[in-house]
Amino acid sequence: MIKTVSATSLRMYQDCPHCWYLKYELGLIPPISDALEIGKAFHKIVELYHSGVGEEEIILKLKKEIITEPLDELIDRFSIIRKLAEIYFKEPLKSQTKETEKKFYIPLEKCSLALIGFIDRVTEEGIIEYKTTSKDYIENDLKSIQTDIYSFAINKLTKEIPEITYYVINKNKLKDKEYKPQILKIKRTQEDIDKIEDICAQFHQNVLDKKFEPKQGNPCFWCPFKEQCKKYGFNKSTIQ
Repeated sequence: MIKTVSATSLRMYQDCPHCWYLKYELGLIPPISDALEIGKAFHKIVELYHSGVGEEEIILKLKKEIITEPLDELIDRFSIIRKLAEIYFKEPLKSQTKETEKKFYIPLEKCSLALIGFIDRVTEEGIIEYKTTSKDYIENDLKSIQTDIYSFAINKLTKEIPEITYYVINKNKLKDKEYKPQILKIKRTQEDIDKIEDICAQFHQNVLDKKFEPKQGNPCFWCPFKEQCKKYGFNKSTIQ
């Protein structure tokens, strides 16, 4: 029985309950992907940079961690990560950092779950979230369950509604010498924040009721479990 929920978990369930079932109920592990590893490395760059680690030391540390074998794909991955680091060193967000990778654990009142997560960076001005993508963000990308959950968490901890800044690097534009990352801001309302408890409570009830119907179409494009989904299929008799 689940005891916690995160923005990642809730977003996956909203996109495809069956994908959520494969990961969180059956415990399938998503395959390693360049996108995931590059995103993790970029978050590490930001964390180290705003913890006072020097730029050259960050690059050397990442190179040592990433190129563990002389494989072309690892070298290619590191070259992208190095470019991301160079862009960030040139265009950092220099707001006064209060905490990086801020962990939160907030018991919910409307269901027996706790909301958990890590916020990339908390500053004097609010929250900063870092994203590496293959396309530019638009306004609707900011109005996400992650935005609302992080706003909810900070509101519960401080009684304030934070402004959230998204720092977005489009990996497909890295070769553009004049490229500058997107810096986008959003601030949710108290009404938006107050909906989170109900959303989490409904999610919890759906899981208890074993509502794991698959969604066909667009979610399948990004799904990390395409092959496993075909293998396991959707069979209600397998859901105990």
